[in-house]
Amino acid sequence: MSKWRARFVTNRLEGLSDEPRPGAARTITDEQVEAVIVTTLEEDPTGGDPHWSTRSMASTSAATGIRNSSGSSRPSTRTPPPTWTCT
Repeated sequence: MSKWRARFVTNRLEGLSDEPRPGAARTITDEQVEAVIVTTLEEDPTGGDPHWSTRSMASTSAATGIRNSSGSSRPSTRTPPPTWTCT
């Protein structure tokens, strides 16, 4: 709060806008996000599912140019650690 207050005192409302953040740049545009949202609101999910899942959205979003890896990750196929017991 003190950081926001100081920025407001110095720059008024303009001081409250987000500053650039570290990290990788966005790879998905606002238009692509909007296309996925519109699709999920106006169409039925693929595969006969009663509701949209992150995986069904990821597979449908390929038409908008979004990679499937941007959606839900697949479960790991690695073997469990030796300390786990299988029953």
